[in-house]
Amino acid sequence: MLHSIVEKSAIRSTDIVLEIGPGTGNLTALLLEKAKKVIAIEIDPRMVAELNKRFKYSQHAHKFELI
Repeated sequence: MLHSIVEKSAIRSTDIVLEIGPGTGNLTALLLEKAKKVIAIEIDPRMVAELNKRFKYSQHAHKFELI
């Protein structure tokens, strides 16, 4: 289902994506493969910790911004 969301959104490599409430980052990971940059806004401190752990040192870290 997440793959179909990304496919239907037609994200290009030049797009900057704003994701509200990324949770554990499953959709975020797919968005990072397609987009130029993903800006994620998360208010749950547990999810912030999970997202940092998952993406801070990943191959897409330079394309990921967490607010």
